[in-house]
Amino acid sequence: MSIMSGQQYPPMAFDHSWTAYQAALTYSAAGVYNPGNYDFTRSPNTSGGSDESLESRIDPKRSPKYAEKRKKNNEAAKKSRKQRKEREIGYQKENEVLKAKNQDLERENQELIAQLKNMNIAMREMIAERDSLGLSNNAKFQVQHAPHALRDLTNSNDFNLPKYENL
Repeated sequence: MSIMSGQQYPPMAFDHSWTAYQAALTYSAAGVYNPGNYDFTRSPNTSGGSDESLESRIDPKRSPKYAEKRKKNNEAAKKSRKQRKEREIGYQKENEVLKAKNQDLERENQELIAQLKNMNIAMREMIAERDSLGLSNNAKFQVQHAPHALRDLTNSNDFNLPKYENL
């Protein structure tokens, strides 16, 4: 069904939102309608109820339930902000304590590094001293002992005695 073929569009279905809009215009003429707050899904109150209930339905900001909800929400928001502020203050205090502890640990680390360097220097000096003493002791030992120490030991008198002579 296109315009080119000469046929017309099918008839449109009934639009309920148009009826609601017309009803809203009727209320607006009476001074009741507020376009920002009107609920188009509900039909207008024709039961002859009180004007206050009609106004509270159209403008929910005037209802006592809404005021109570807002009051509770404001209190909850205030409590939440207070808790968040207390939590942030706690985090700041913890941060300061941890920073101080970190500085102490850094200082201690630097002291331990300095001690380690001093110990490495002392260890190198001791190793050098040991090596020099070892060389001098080896030279002394080689001069003092005969070249055949085992032979001299076995030929001594203590080892040449018969084992059962003293019985």
